[in-house]
Amino acid sequence: MENSALVMPERYAIMNVEEMNYVDGGGITLAMLSTFTQKSVCMQWAIKLVDRGNVKGMSYQGVAEEIFAHAYVYYNFYKLPSFIKNNSFAQSVYRSSADGINIADNGDTWERRAFYSLVWNLN
Repeated sequence: MENSALVMPERYAIMNVEEMNYVDGGGITLAMLSTFTQKSVCMQWAIKLVDRGNVKGMSYQGVAEEIFAHAYVYYNFYKLPSFIKNNSFAQSVYRSSADGINIADNGDTWERRAFYSLVWNLN
């Protein structure tokens, strides 16, 4: 088998090893990092992703809330009150977070965006 050079996707972002991420269709998928439980870190990432064009059709706040909500639910799921743990959105966010945080262009469904805002505003 012949060795060939790795060809990166058109919209990839160059990050350091801790910030490992990869492009997955329209938007970007970020590796899950515990630092995403800090709102200031999420906002820094949101600004970077929107300004670089990795995510289109979303505000900085919307991207930051999505990153934060995924990380918060992922790292705190078993500590959450049962009314949140039993919520289908929380369960879906938790299950999907194991593979990273996928931020699609133009945002998620309105229900999931409302959930992300709720998590942001309550923590």
